[in-house]
Amino acid sequence: MRRSDRASAADSSGATRQRPLVTVYVPCHAYGHFLQQAIDSVLGQLLTSWELILIDDASSDDTAKICAACRDLHPERVRVIRNESAAGLAHNANVATSMARGKYLMRLDADDWLDEAALLVLSRYLDDHPQVALVYPNYFYVDAKGRFLGVEHRKRIGPEAGLLDLPAHGACTMVRKRVMRAIGGYDEQHKAQDGYDLWLKVLHRYPVANVETPLFYYRQHSSSLSRDSERLLDARQRIKRSFLEQRKGAVRLQTVAVVPAKNTYTHMTDVVLAPLAGRPLIDWTLDAALGCEQVDEIVVSTDDERVAA
Repeated sequence: MRRSDRASAADSSGATRQRPLVTVYVPCHAYGHFLQQAIDSVLGQLLTSWELILIDDASSDDTAKICAACRDLHPERVRVIRNESAAGLAHNANVATSMARGKYLMRLDADDWLDEAALLVLSRYLDDHPQVALVYPNYFYVDAKGRFLGVEHRKRIGPEAGLLDLPAHGACTMVRKRVMRAIGGYDEQHKAQDGYDLWLKVLHRYPVANVETPLFYYRQHSSSLSRDSERLLDARQRIKRSFLEQRKGAVRLQTVAVVPAKNTYTHMTDVVLAPLAGRPLIDWTLDAALGCEQVDEIVVSTDDERVAA
C-alpha cells in the first residue's frame, strides 16, 4: 500500500488504524440478486484504500444475509446498516456521509458494478485537482443479465458543453466528503433524482469535472427506478423549485418566457397554426407557459402576422 493512499487515525481503544481514502456505500432495497456483483466489484478494486458501507433498506429478500457474509469476511473494512422500514436514497446517503471515514465518497447502486480501475482513476483525479468538488465518468449500459448494450459518452465539461442541465449520474460519482457536509447533504424531501439535487447544490459553489473513460456498468432492467420517467421528471421539477426557493434574495427575480414561433418553413407549411385536437399548435404552448407559476411575462416572436393575430 502506498503511504499516500491512507492516513492514520486513532480508534476508540486508542490503537492506530488506517483511514481509507474512499468510502463506497451501497443502498439496497430488495436487489439481493444483484448485490453480490456490486460488492465483488468493490473488493476487486485496484485502489485498496477503501471502506464499504452496505445499507439494507428494509429488504425482504436475501440482502441481509449477503451483507452479513461480506461484513464477517472483511470486518475491518465493511459496515452494515439495517433499516427496519425503507428510508430512501437521500436519507441513506446522509447516514453514509455521517459515518464515512474516507476523504472521498461514492454511491454504488446495488444493481450496478464498478470497473476495477474506478476508484483509482476518480480519486487520483481529485488528488490532482484540489479545486474540483466532484468528478464522474462515462459508463457502460448492460441488460438485466449483464450483457453489453452500449456506452454513455458524456460531453466534456468546458470544451464541449456547459454545466447546468448535464448532471452527473447519481451513482458512481466521486465527491469530496467535506463538500457533502458543507452543502448540508441531500434534501430528504426528494424521493428520486438525488444525483440532481447534489448537482445543483455543488454546481453553484464549486468546480466539477468528468473523465471520458467508462468506469462502471449501469444495469437496465424492468424494475429499475430510473425507468419511471414520469416519476423522475416530477422529482427533478420539485428539486429545481426547492433550489430556487432557497436561493431567493431580498429582490424577487422576474422571468420572461420567449416563444420562437417561425411559421415559414418550406418543409413544414403553417406548422405553428397546424390544428391539434381542434386548436392551433401555438395555443397549447401558450397555455403551458401561462400555467407556469415562475413565468411573469410571455413574449412570442414570429414571422407571420396571422400567428401574431
